[in-house]
Amino acid sequence: MAGIREGSLMRILVLYDYPPSPGGLSTQGDLLYKGLLEIGVDAHAAH
Repeated sequence: MAGIREGSLMRILVLYDYPPSPGGLSTQGDLLYKGLLEIGVDAHAAH
């Protein structure tokens, strides 16, 4: 990727309502959080 050095650290804070309600933005936030963890990003959820 352009602009990202190999071995660089990326941290992401995802803010969403918890527990996620069906079909809302909180569901999208929860899915984003789980996807980021799955690809190895140091992500933290906060509500």
